[in-house]
Amino acid sequence: MKLETIKSIILVLLISLSLLCTFAIWNYEPHYESADGDRATEAKLAGHEETKKSIIQPSQLLFHEGDDVLGLANKEEEDMLYKSFLEDWSFYDFKMVDFMDKSEVMPDNYVEIIFPTAIPSSLIGDLFTIDDSMVYNNTSFSRMYITMDVNQTKNQIVFENDGSGIDISANIQNIVQVVDYLSESKVNNKFQSYITYQNVNDKPIYLPKDTKIVAKQFRYTTIDPDSQSLQNILFSNPSSVEKTYRMGSGEEVFTDGNRAMVVSGLLMDYENFITSEKNEDKRSRDSENKDGELITQTLNFINSHSGWTAEEEGISFQLFDLQYNADTNRSVFRLTYHNYPIFSPKGLANISVTMRDQSVSEYVRPLVNLTNSYEIDENAGDDVYSSEQLINALENSNQYNSILDIALGYHLEESTGGQVYDLKPMWHIKTYNGWEEFNPVEKNVPGGGYNSAMGTN
Repeated sequence: MKLETIKSIILVLLISLSLLCTFAIWNYEPHYESADGDRATEAKLAGHEETKKSIIQPSQLLFHEGDDVLGLANKEEEDMLYKSFLEDWSFYDFKMVDFMDKSEVMPDNYVEIIFPTAIPSSLIGDLFTIDDSMVYNNTSFSRMYITMDVNQTKNQIVFENDGSGIDISANIQNIVQVVDYLSESKVNNKFQSYITYQNVNDKPIYLPKDTKIVAKQFRYTTIDPDSQSLQNILFSNPSSVEKTYRMGSGEEVFTDGNRAMVVSGLLMDYENFITSEKNEDKRSRDSENKDGELITQTLNFINSHSGWTAEEEGISFQLFDLQYNADTNRSVFRLTYHNYPIFSPKGLANISVTMRDQSVSEYVRPLVNLTNSYEIDENAGDDVYSSEQLINALENSNQYNSILDIALGYHLEESTGGQVYDLKPMWHIKTYNGWEEFNPVEKNVPGGGYNSAMGTN
């Protein structure tokens, strides 16, 4: 066969292949995996899944010895001690009892476990090992008390009702072994003293005398709101999503007409308008749902797309608030660093999910993930008020009215040195307006703390 003939055949094949490719491109219709109704697709974020045990953690674990209150100096050791509660202990002989004064139930020595928000009592079986004597009711608890007296034969553990009414008591399997373990923990670990301050509801707030916590800096990565993965999670048909900009604010708006994702800086606020309108008449019924279903629904939703994006050691999201009223059934999860809460005036330390009638109505989250910590500033917390100074400042001013809680934690602030965030030690005060930084001169955000249109922070 002549060379010219071979060249002609190759040329014809190339032209034919080109025509086929052109035809395929003209007739191609992009295919996205759509969700059924409001169900998230299999699209994932670069995170992981959590469980109720891992996401519901106490804010404090304290030992009472008469009038003295002690806590572990190392928050990591405190976390390990609580995990032993979850893994090694079991409770039995549950009883519903009228509200009890703990001073009448507990001896001089007992352990108190405090959660940052009221936990539905129906979740006790999800958090701890229990027998079938548990009778669930529509109550909640934010404090637990565990006896340190091996001779106490009843009410060895008490789940205190967050309001007034019915407490839940139980006994502990192998109480002698448990008390010995707690006693050994007091001997083998370093403890520090706590000061008691009464809140507006006459509930004790415990403040550590040692306020020296380490400041840190973290590099971070971001989640692209234009990414197909994120839009597949939130929209049933991503091919119909249009992107616009809001004049003035510069916010990006992604919408398909029924749902919208508004991106302001590194904060995302997604809302499902159909769900909000469809379930307007069901809000009253939903607001009575305090049986733990809200946590289950929220956890399943975020787990479905691996939305827990805190991966760095010591950084995690923890349940911080549950809100039930006529307008919202909302779960709020806050970033923590070694169990110290992180606060951000821009909302970058929280994930919140609002559920209505089994569906996600609103989803607010940061599009940022703290990754590598690369520098420690050991002197950054030197100017933090001591507990005594803080209490003195609060008692000698009317700067904060109706104090509900106080927390030593971190302020999240973007550093001037590149793609880095600083975690700065700082006191935070909770009032009926929400959480705000403690400022001995003036309030950081007049009239509103860290509350915003996109949820509490």
